[in-house]
Amino acid sequence: MILTGSNAINGTGNSGSNRITGNNANNVLNGSGGNDTLSGLSGNDTLIGGSGNDVLVGGGGNDSFKYATGAAFSNATLGIDTITDFQTANDKIVLSKKTFTALTSNVGFGFSKSSEFAVVANDAAAATSKAFIVYSQGTGNLFYNQNGSSAGFGTGAGFATLTNNSLLAAANFIIEA
Repeated sequence: MILTGSNAINGTGNSGSNRITGNNANNVLNGSGGNDTLSGLSGNDTLIGGSGNDVLVGGGGNDSFKYATGAAFSNATLGIDTITDFQTANDKIVLSKKTFTALTSNVGFGFSKSSEFAVVANDAAAATSKAFIVYSQGTGNLFYNQNGSSAGFGTGAGFATLTNNSLLAAANFIIEA
């Protein structure tokens, strides 16, 4: 599906593996089920991969990559998305407290509790981190560590990989109810 014209319109996929490309306006692209490829182009876009292992390309603009299933985190449902062009100066990763239930930070920009986000050197260090959201700088993998200080991720797991070696920080997140 390719969104045409200059108006801000949205595109929603189905349970198949969809390719949805936005136009140059502000689009909401929702892949729903399947292993989708979503490309936002130059608007301020919101990309929601949905379930499956999706490829998310924000393009230019201030883009949001949203993770909100309406239910508690399940790696089998959410999958692991690949974000190819995250720009730390402009883009945000949006996390729903309904999905990431261990988060207690206030709704808004960043983490109001600094202990809930950590950047570590590699995936092994991510598995021993006490933070709930852990970014492995060496691999670009982003993890939900549901059980905090206990070993491993509990019912959490990886949910995204940023492939462009972004220097992710707490300010790159939005927490929503």
